[in-house]
Amino acid sequence: MAVNRHVFDRDFNEFIVYARDNPYAPAPRRYLRDVDNPLEFYSNSEFFRRFRFSKETVTDVIVPLVTQDNGENRGLPVPTIIKVTTALRFYGSNSFQIVCGDLNHLNQSTVSRIVKVVSQELAAHLQQ
Repeated sequence: MAVNRHVFDRDFNEFIVYARDNPYAPAPRRYLRDVDNPLEFYSNSEFFRRFRFSKETVTDVIVPLVTQDNGENRGLPVPTIIKVTTALRFYGSNSFQIVCGDLNHLNQSTVSRIVKVVSQELAAHLQQ
């Protein structure tokens, strides 16, 4: 006898029953983060106006300083270039975290964690 697992589906506010031995059970959903790469999206002058650094400085100097692995493989990880540009936009725009997050479809709490992690990573390499 198969044991059922009940999962609450937040999108439709209902419980879905997944059966272990049922080959026709619905597959779990995968959500893809659809974010434009700012290096490809903006021209050189637009990129500099928004992030206060050139594309070459960001790709050659800043991105290598930020580690790729955040220690957890849960949810939808934010790509490193999006982390760096979100933090740079927050630093350079004198704006709120929620506004910076809205530009990349990120929550305010995610932007807060990104700014904290990127700031710590950059501060760790301050002597360089």
